[in-house]
Amino acid sequence: MAKWTDKSVVSFAADEDPIEKMERIARQAVFQAVDQGWSGPPFDPVQLAKKRGIDVRPNAALADARVFWVNGRFVIEYNPHKPRSRVNFSIAHEIAHTFFTDCANEIRNRSRDKWERHSWQLELLCNVGAAEMMMPVGSFLLNSDSVVTIEELMQLRREYQVSAEAILIRLVKLASSRVACFSATRIAKARSLMEYRIDYRIGSSHWLDWARRQAPRRLKSKVLDQCVAIGTTAKGVEQWDKNGPEVHVEGVALPPLPGTENLRVAGFIRPTSEVPNVRGIGYRQGSAARFVADSNVAILHIVNDTANRWGRRGFAPAVREEHPTAYDDYTWWATKRTMEKKLGAVHVARLPDNKFVVSLVAQRGYGKSVKPRIRYDALDKSLRQAGEVLSKAGVTMVQMPKIGTGQARGNWSVIEGLIREHLVSTGLEVRVFEFAPR
Repeated sequence: MAKWTDKSVVSFAADEDPIEKMERIARQAVFQAVDQGWSGPPFDPVQLAKKRGIDVRPNAALADARVFWVNGRFVIEYNPHKPRSRVNFSIAHEIAHTFFTDCANEIRNRSRDKWERHSWQLELLCNVGAAEMMMPVGSFLLNSDSVVTIEELMQLRREYQVSAEAILIRLVKLASSRVACFSATRIAKARSLMEYRIDYRIGSSHWLDWARRQAPRRLKSKVLDQCVAIGTTAKGVEQWDKNGPEVHVEGVALPPLPGTENLRVAGFIRPTSEVPNVRGIGYRQGSAARFVADSNVAILHIVNDTANRWGRRGFAPAVREEHPTAYDDYTWWATKRTMEKKLGAVHVARLPDNKFVVSLVAQRGYGKSVKPRIRYDALDKSLRQAGEVLSKAGVTMVQMPKIGTGQARGNWSVIEGLIREHLVSTGLEVRVFEFAPR
């Protein structure tokens, strides 16, 4: 991948990978806004900006959009005559600029007219942040176990009115198979030879190691060469990593990054031998409190961050009745180790036969509340940790009710998206139990 040299990017990333940090910061911004009532799809970036204290104004004189600091706050201006999908992405892109500590030092223009002033690396990173904001967890309704072609992706882009990169990254995050997405920039070379700079590779849970490992920063690709104009797609089999296996590549040409003049190509990479993982979320009727497998199974539920015992309403009493030792274990932990029981924490009670009861601390308080008590950022962290712990323990199945939709009043589409990303995509079979309608 590209070597990060832009001063703003290096300062922003500190010791982290810039792509991963941008995804994390953008996701936190989304969850904070959702906690304040932001909803979709479609997700309105203007409302997201306002919830972050940013003024948004139309300005038909602009080529695209810009962000600047005035009178103690950020202001985003955009060209209202651009297509709706372009406007949405441009505003989200400018919001991502505000994540950088030096953003207030100068006007950030999303326009090639100012290319000499801004690094393509900064613009690329803001594209990644914009994609996370425009297609957040839970916004995508397609069966995540499907293998989507690049042409289907472009159709989905039109249906959802978002950028190709936004759809691409979300699909990969949800994928239950080995797949990665990439962005590459075309570089003209002498003697009419074309090279491509790999800007980033983002892998699904099943292909993180391959996506993250050291890869050529530049490569030649006959497949990408076929993406000759914006919107043109191509497919083929190539060897992208030296001494590595052949991979199936699908790409589509995209407009240049602000600050550059060369086309980009984004798309999918898959092993040529890949067979999609068809396991997903299975819905059942009944109670999730009783284990449905003899071993290697876990029950998941959500608890709040204040009570030291499982509540008397909702799913918790049923789990307590079925598994009293798990309840006692949790009560000891919550009472004696209060510093650990914070939003985003996980308690794992191990039972005989490699069975587990997992409590996710993802609800702020309890009782009546004007706003939902679910905290999506905390649920994101706790589900990720739970998935890692259970996978290492040899668990193959996870069961639960529709967690977070009871007293916490969460949005199931968002919660389901997190479950797919952190549990299903790692190979765990998930069963969600609902009571039969009366």
